[in-house]
Amino acid sequence: MSSEPSRPNQGAAPPVAPWPATPQPAAAQLAVPELVPIAEFLEQSLPFNELPKSDLYHTVGKIVVQYHCRGDVFNRETTEKGLRVVRSGAVEIRDSDNKLLDRLGEGESFHIAGLNAERGEVQATVIEDTLLYLLPDVAYKNLREHNRQFDRYFSGQRSRRLRRAARYQPEPNTMMQEVRTVMSTDLLTVSPQHTIQQTAQVMAQRRVSSAFIVDGGQLAGIVTDRDLRVRCVAKALSPDSAISEIMTPDPETIESSDTLFATTLLMTQRAYHHLPVMHNGELKGIVTTSDLILAKQDDPVYLVQHISRQHDVPGIKELVSGMPNLMVQWVNSGMRA
Repeated sequence: MSSEPSRPNQGAAPPVAPWPATPQPAAAQLAVPELVPIAEFLEQSLPFNELPKSDLYHTVGKIVVQYHCRGDVFNRETTEKGLRVVRSGAVEIRDSDNKLLDRLGEGESFHIAGLNAERGEVQATVIEDTLLYLLPDVAYKNLREHNRQFDRYFSGQRSRRLRRAARYQPEPNTMMQEVRTVMSTDLLTVSPQHTIQQTAQVMAQRRVSSAFIVDGGQLAGIVTDRDLRVRCVAKALSPDSAISEIMTPDPETIESSDTLFATTLLMTQRAYHHLPVMHNGELKGIVTTSDLILAKQDDPVYLVQHISRQHDVPGIKELVSGMPNLMVQWVNSGMRA
């Protein structure tokens, strides 16, 4: 009896090859699962990403996780020494003069002892609730000793911080200078008995637009070229009249230590074109609108004046386009309304 060749069982499923295991991230190979998120974070952060994996995983085991509330401070007196890495939140670094040196966010680090060696008394302040990874000093110093790239990063950190600190310093604003820096000290003074004509002649010779009337060493008044036109010529007053008849008596003054900003506001509000500058009760100089314009032509106070003189929308639009930058300068320089 002949036998037929055996046929494969039609109902049996073919054998299935085992599915290859999904490769795990290197950090997931750590023995302690709780350390995996720390390792994965540091692998993406300078300069830990430069470390060999074995050194990185060994370092992760030394990390102390700390939570700090806004307002917490780190300085020379802080007991726990080491490198602190910002996991989340923000920290400010300031020097002993409270000048902002740096503002740190996620992935950035600071070492108080190292900062003090660079800048003297430095303080780090938590400016929003922050999670930190603390690498104790022993482990931190060991890494620097045995890993050239790691050490090089922190050796060059000082120059990076200096460059960043420069960004936080407001640009000097000329309108916050003292008025004595722009005032004129070449003053024309006359006595109350001088005639209008004598005063006008001296003003023409000196090529000045104002004169001070001084009586007994004290400022008694001021006369300007406008006073000569309005109070003398327009009223047909005799040029032989005393200058005291057309002067502005007891004029408003400013101190030499007042800022250009304060001076500008006063002169704009009162429509002054000339303002005497005093120091310890003595007349020391004069500031004019021309002096202020030369000092800062693009200041917001003058921007308002320029806008008021425009007669069409394109002209206003062109001037207003510069307002954002001016407002930033104004706020950064400490001006107040």
